[in-house]
Amino acid sequence: MFFHRIKIPKDGTKKPVYRLLSSSLDKTLIVWEPEGGSAQGAWTERVRVGEVGGSGLGFYGSRFGPRGGAILGHGYNGSFHIWELDKETAQWAPRVVAGGHYGRVEDAAWAPGAAHLVSVAADQTTRLHAPWHRPDGSTEWHELARPQVHGYDMAAVALVSARVLASAAEEKVVRVFAAPANFDANYANIVGAPLPGRSEGAEGASVPSLGLSNKAVFADEDDNDGYFVPVNLTEPPTEETLMQHTLWPEQQKLYGHGYEVFALAAAPDGSLLASACKATTREHAAILLWETSTWHQIQKLPCHQLTITQLAFSPDSRHLLSVSRDRSWYLHTRSGDQFQLAANTDKTNGVHTRIIWCCAWASDSGVFGTGSREGKVCIWSKAEPSSSSLGDYALLGTPLELPKDSVTALAFAPLTDSVVAVGLDSGRIGFYSFDVQRWTLLKELDYSAAHHMTVRRLSFKPKDEDREMLLASAGADHLVRIYSVYIS
Repeated sequence: MFFHRIKIPKDGTKKPVYRLLSSSLDKTLIVWEPEGGSAQGAWTERVRVGEVGGSGLGFYGSRFGPRGGAILGHGYNGSFHIWELDKETAQWAPRVVAGGHYGRVEDAAWAPGAAHLVSVAADQTTRLHAPWHRPDGSTEWHELARPQVHGYDMAAVALVSARVLASAAEEKVVRVFAAPANFDANYANIVGAPLPGRSEGAEGASVPSLGLSNKAVFADEDDNDGYFVPVNLTEPPTEETLMQHTLWPEQQKLYGHGYEVFALAAAPDGSLLASACKATTREHAAILLWETSTWHQIQKLPCHQLTITQLAFSPDSRHLLSVSRDRSWYLHTRSGDQFQLAANTDKTNGVHTRIIWCCAWASDSGVFGTGSREGKVCIWSKAEPSSSSLGDYALLGTPLELPKDSVTALAFAPLTDSVVAVGLDSGRIGFYSFDVQRWTLLKELDYSAAHHMTVRRLSFKPKDEDREMLLASAGADHLVRIYSVYIS
């Protein structure tokens, strides 16, 4: 509870007004006032707000704003809620607030051809973030939708297109979701630009009381079980709206893995999805390739011995790179309708001596990087063919060595292939330029500007016409950060 005694004019006087604000796990906040204006009178309920549905578990605390004209509550799931008193109508209306994950963020991916970013976390949610162009001309990033609320901690996400996403959690299934029509309309209103492509036809989605999947809800249906109501938004949704009315319908479930799916990647041309699961044998460490027009499994690529930690398609969609806990990387190249092994490291030519946590491609699709637990970043590029397992690839120059830290995330700057962002286990992010002879630190973001726990993923927004470079970082400290990067 929070007791708030304020002095505000009432009936033309300066008499003090007593108010008591209480928060509860019954999902409500209540403002109480004593009858007759005296603190000794009987306290009665004057205002009740909240009643959050979905997976919310109520409020853990609250307080009044300045002069009692606003109420702030914070929920069990890490969310903030603000209501402001409209003096003309005497009604309490919800307001836009900052939001985010309340568990470690495991993965983040940009939508091809659109402005938004999707992230997944151990809080069992998938969240979509996009820029809101406010009426005053400023721009803020907000959560616009929560396409998935799961019963398991999330592990990976991949954007097949601006409208279709695939996600993986601590289960053996890959789930595919498509944007509904109601999200289309609200996205255009808030972002100021429509999503490319066409809607799949569903108006929205809901989770039935006895179901585990997001069920599509169509415009002519009454959703009496799942609580979906179409909303018309011109500003980012409140927490209540996010939890109840912004789910995406589930299109497909992809079965084939023997253990929990751990890594996903979508080809930039949208034609393929690659997935891999936790593994201790070569059989289970195989990569599965899915054709996105039918969602049929078209190929299985056995290669690694242990869990694949990250998958990455090249920008031209011709190459698939994988790195693993077994300290090796494998490169498969498309040949006709199939992928064939093109290069890999082994005990004779592997530079990394610990787990390889991350990998990334440069925009020319001819250079890629790998980062590992012992603090090394290696750049690999096309070279003269050799008789070793490296094939047409070789180490470019010398590795970047950061022996006091572990490299957990990598991303190449899209407008220049000689700059790479490096995320570390300590939470710091460094920007380095490289050539055959040396590495140069251009800029480092410390804990105040980056993360104070492990950087789980770095991802630059794909190159577009405005030439602005946006870098998204996902951290184990529950944060998703977006940076504007300028390289002189």
